[in-house]
Amino acid sequence: MPIFWTAGLVSGISGLVSVALPSRILNFSSFRRGGICIMGSGILYLVALIAQYGPSFSSSGGFAIPVGVPVLVVAGWLVWSGILFPDAGETDENEPEVSQDNSS
Repeated sequence: MPIFWTAGLVSGISGLVSVALPSRILNFSSFRRGGICIMGSGILYLVALIAQYGPSFSSSGGFAIPVGVPVLVVAGWLVWSGILFPDAGETDENEPEVSQDNSS
């Protein structure tokens, strides 16, 4: 059962790193990929809760209130859909990039 918690943690961290670092630093950085990783971490946390406490989220060991699961899924969806970062993937193709070559 700790494998679900660990996989959720790794997925969440990779999603946050993918969103936080600009694509110039990481070539594989993508807001859509980051959003999918964040949503996946929420789903993995839900699976971990079900594995530990059962589908009713309560057992003899206690109970769980999965507040963070919908927060992660909604945050991941907002990142994936582009609502949080509307100008993230857009480039102006009409204007050429200015060269910084100063060798005359």
